[in-house]
Amino acid sequence: MSTSPFAAPARGVYRVSDDGTHRPNHRRHTSHGGHSAQSISLLTIPQMSANVLTHNFKRMIAWSIVIGWVDCLMGLGLSYALNVPSGASIIFVSILVYLVLKVGNVAFKKRQRQLETI
Repeated sequence: MSTSPFAAPARGVYRVSDDGTHRPNHRRHTSHGGHSAQSISLLTIPQMSANVLTHNFKRMIAWSIVIGWVDCLMGLGLSYALNVPSGASIIFVSILVYLVLKVGNVAFKKRQRQLETI
């Protein structure tokens, strides 16, 4: 298989040893960008979910702690059951919980307005 002389070599796949042979590169080239996004999500999504339930600051902190804890447990369970990365499954569950709370809150307020007009 011929490659273009302008093609960039695959980083982190092989290294050339002293005798000129190609050997697998065991050094990891990792980017930590995803970890910071997950950390920010773990801090903000439970707070957004708690904000749907209450606007009182002390209650929001309490709800945020409870929601974050439940999200983590459910995400870890999902991760174990589906054999997927735990961080991604926790964030996925957190987003689903937020969406359920938000849609439920909108539906509840709409129903309350309908009952008030009767």
